[in-house]
Amino acid sequence: MNLSTYLLFVPIALVSICSPGPATLLAISNSMNYGVRRVHYSTLGNIIGQLIVASLAMMGVGVLLHTSVFWFEMVKIAGALYLIYLGIKQWRSKGVLHAHVQKNSIASSSTTIGLKGLALALSNPKDIFFFTALLPQFIHTDSGLLMQFAILVGSFMLFSYISLMTWALMAHRAKNWLNQEVRMRWFNRVTGGVFFILGISMLRMKRNVV
Repeated sequence: MNLSTYLLFVPIALVSICSPGPATLLAISNSMNYGVRRVHYSTLGNIIGQLIVASLAMMGVGVLLHTSVFWFEMVKIAGALYLIYLGIKQWRSKGVLHAHVQKNSIASSSTTIGLKGLALALSNPKDIFFFTALLPQFIHTDSGLLMQFAILVGSFMLFSYISLMTWALMAHRAKNWLNQEVRMRWFNRVTGGVFFILGISMLRMKRNVV
């Protein structure tokens, strides 16, 4: 891989990563509910999920989803139901921020938070389509495939980590303004509603979406 190929990949990856989506919303929600430090776990879970998705895509799973209506629908429905579940759970969350953080910090382990990030990455077929459609275009078959894969996917994971933690920090800075029961309730309803809408939108997604 030459430098010009990598420099072309970077802005494309950044556009995809910086576009707010379910992972961004989860980072913001976790920052508010558990504190910014524990967002590291959901973010690590998310980028590990990206690594798994990228690996599966390179192994041909992405092609399978492109060609098989059945498996595409199964992945799509699983992802949509998970987003809807997150939306309903977030919508029903109530309370003042500090009490909410303390309660949820005890109730949810770091492993549970990390698994939520992992599940979110694995349940979104768009991730598989991204790596299937774009990643192979930046890999030269006449060079070491493993090294190119490591550089491109590793960069994507690093950019994702920085982006999600940035969103979490910005949400953390807004916690004082949200530290009122009414505002926190509306924050939970808005984020929960967005999760729900994303889930419904995923159910409407067609097989030719990349």
